[in-house]
Amino acid sequence: MTITVDVLMDGYDAAVRTTAENIERVHGKHWDARLDIARTVVSITAPIFAGTVIFLDRISSNDSGIQAVSLIASWAGLVVSITAGLLVFLQTVTLRSFHPKAFNGQLVVKAKFSTLDLTAPDAPNQAVQIVRQATDEILNAIGKADARARNSAAVCLTAFGISMLCFLIYALARGIGNDL
Repeated sequence: MTITVDVLMDGYDAAVRTTAENIERVHGKHWDARLDIARTVVSITAPIFAGTVIFLDRISSNDSGIQAVSLIASWAGLVVSITAGLLVFLQTVTLRSFHPKAFNGQLVVKAKFSTLDLTAPDAPNQAVQIVRQATDEILNAIGKADARARNSAAVCLTAFGISMLCFLIYALARGIGNDL
């Protein structure tokens, strides 16, 4: 079989397709679960934040320092949780970008293949290096996005938990204060 740019491009397309399928098979369910968790937390957190802010006028000037601090801390936790959840959404776009980016990079890869001396004995190795260079850049971006999404999901859940604890402290302090 004679090596041509078209043959190399067919190999590139096959390698990209196989890699994209493997990425999705190995990571897809995990990424979906993380996205679902972030989506759920944001869906719960946003109305809680809006609902508690609506009742801001009911906060008494007689509220103790612990009540005000715990309520403000709760709000801060909710804002951090929502923001971190939105970062998970944003990173998910990059996580699912391997195939589109590799597909869009075909012209660059084809141009690099065109510069090869296809009769040289090491032409196949050079072609592999071109493919590796093109795909490694995309995979590195996905790896960074995965780490950011993982960290953002952890912050999202942790901030939500802390905000709920702070809101519980506020409610208990307010209840105890009203009973006195």
